[in-house]
Amino acid sequence: MEGYRSSGLVYALRKQGIYLEAVEFPESGYFPRGWLFRRSVFERRKSIWLVTYPNARYVFFLKMLGCRKIILDAGWPTSDFSFEREVGFYRAKLKRFLSYSFDYLTFNFSQVVLLESRSQVEHCAPLLHTAINKLNVIPTSLDERSHSNSVSVKPADNFTILFRGRFNPESGVEVLLDVAQKLIEMPFRFLLLCPNLPNSYRLGSNIVLDRNFYTQSELSIHYKSSHIVLGQLASHPRLERTVPHRAIEAAYSGSIFVTGRNAAVSEFFTENQDCLMFSPGSAEELCELLICVFEDYSSYKYLGENILSTYKKRFSPKVIARDFIGIVDSWV
Repeated sequence: MEGYRSSGLVYALRKQGIYLEAVEFPESGYFPRGWLFRRSVFERRKSIWLVTYPNARYVFFLKMLGCRKIILDAGWPTSDFSFEREVGFYRAKLKRFLSYSFDYLTFNFSQVVLLESRSQVEHCAPLLHTAINKLNVIPTSLDERSHSNSVSVKPADNFTILFRGRFNPESGVEVLLDVAQKLIEMPFRFLLLCPNLPNSYRLGSNIVLDRNFYTQSELSIHYKSSHIVLGQLASHPRLERTVPHRAIEAAYSGSIFVTGRNAAVSEFFTENQDCLMFSPGSAEELCELLICVFEDYSSYKYLGENILSTYKKRFSPKVIARDFIGIVDSWV
């Protein structure tokens, strides 16, 4: 199946009436069950294959079959992730080497690679020795069918600040815990949706930890009932190039979005117009922003209206499909 990122792209193309033929490879050996999408609405494009994330390994299979027109919807390089949780120096080194080799081959075997931001393009071109003209930007979008945006949800009674995401060395949970401790006297409710948070973390009385896995429709309700949605909190080089999924979800929900300042997010959202930004990793700056919004909440509601407008202009299915077809037309 296609992953979170590619499901939005596939939904956008299908919503605009673009025919995508799903081709499923049976589970056997190295190739697990997954989906590839072939566009065949026009005769001259019937051999163009769109390999969806996270099935980049199918690039090798298609190459062996002699396919010459392959579009890889990568979003980001797999080698860009940290391996700090790996046990053992040599094991971590080996995994980095294998991930880099995988990215190098899949990127260079594909004729077009789709990445989530211009910052990713500028990073991947020299890193993977890939021609920059084959790297194109298609931002991560949503499969809007899975979001219940038509449901009317009232904000929670308590001033709720939402942070969602899996725990990892880049998640910024430590920043959130520090902020919650500093604001322990404020009437804030920090809703932490983190299914894999280690039990070793001590949570303050103003933090509600929810380890449940939610559908996108259920998450949408959390977004709408929260007063503020938090984005990236930590300071990490990789985060400079990525736009978190929750930024797109917050934009679609028209939420007040507060995130760490980085190049990729700034490509799509304007600070103080669409969202509020702070220096990544700075609990002090984040505290100041949260207090400012709380003390004059009504004057910040324009952020939710603006970020929803930006979503429609930059991330809607119609725009994503138009940009994708533009890339195909310029290449074929």
